[in-house]
Amino acid sequence: MVSLDYLETLGLVATVIAVVGVVLMNYKRRACHLVYCFSNLLFIAIHLSTNPPIVSMVGRDLVFLGLAVAGWFQWRTPTTDRENHIVEVNKKVKMKGKK
Repeated sequence: MVSLDYLETLGLVATVIAVVGVVLMNYKRRACHLVYCFSNLLFIAIHLSTNPPIVSMVGRDLVFLGLAVAGWFQWRTPTTDRENHIVEVNKKVKMKGKK
């Protein structure tokens, strides 16, 4: 079993990393998803290291990890009709500028 002081320190580090991820998201930086992946992996390790493991929290962390991975791949993909329209307009504007 891992010492409680170690888990508290690791939990603090994981929390700070997660806050950095939120700040990156607020500035619309795609790297936020990588930061979220790392913090979620740390939280998974923490919740598995307790005796007994906190299975419900591990489940939550796995869901958040999956969402962070999905977010990484979907970041540049337009998801709404409005966004698709914006992409099409931008393409037309760029093509006009090349002529």
